[in-house]
Amino acid sequence: MSLPPLPTELEQIYNPSILEAVQKLNSCYFTAFNVVTSGNFDAQRLEYHIRIISDTVVPLLMGLEEIALEQNIPQFWLMDCVERFKTIVVQILQESRGISEHHSTYVKLHAFNIFFW
Repeated sequence: MSLPPLPTELEQIYNPSILEAVQKLNSCYFTAFNVVTSGNFDAQRLEYHIRIISDTVVPLLMGLEEIALEQNIPQFWLMDCVERFKTIVVQILQESRGISEHHSTYVKLHAFNIFFW
């Protein structure tokens, strides 16, 4: 599963750094989605993906949001991406119930930061 493609108008050509950010978002989403839905994970994998979402995805989405008007990035596309990543975070939280207290606390703290960004 992947994120929805960045909408383009016939004349719209996005800056290469925007396209690179979108590609990074897609890669993070694809990997996290596959790990969570596979059922084949451990505490470290859950921590890794929650950290990637917290430390990489959130800043990328915030950066894209800051330049959205200037670069004609549709707000509905950004919000769809945010909601999809939040869904992954919820799934990670659900899976983290079965891991050690230390790892579970770590995942919950990062998830809290993501939801309140």
